[in-house]
Amino acid sequence: MATVAENARIKVQTAELFRQHREATDESERIFLENEIILINISLAAHKTKRYRHTMISEDDIVAVAMAGLFKAVRSYDYTKSSFSTYAWHVIDNEISELFRKANRQKRTAALVPLSLDQEISPEEKPSATWME
Repeated sequence: MATVAENARIKVQTAELFRQHREATDESERIFLENEIILINISLAAHKTKRYRHTMISEDDIVAVAMAGLFKAVRSYDYTKSSFSTYAWHVIDNEISELFRKANRQKRTAALVPLSLDQEISPEEKPSATWME
């Protein structure tokens, strides 16, 4: 777990990298700085995924979505609005929430698949004659 001093160091480094990112003119330099920001703040995504460890969705999928949220946060961050960690936390949370909404939607639509009257019923699915007695 990061200490207060460690969090302050990360915040200062992130602010400096975003300043350099704003001033960068070369696209490759901007991408390099974005990658550095992601590496410094990767603990945000990792920490956010801990809440969802024991759910119906695999941990790998949740981590992947959290990382995508971190990438999205780096690309869309506006330094005049709030601190990066606050912004990234909400973006990551929104991405993970969307993953769960999609999973629930798929689960509901799978249950609503219509059966065809022409479709044969397997012997395991046929009701027994004893149910009517």
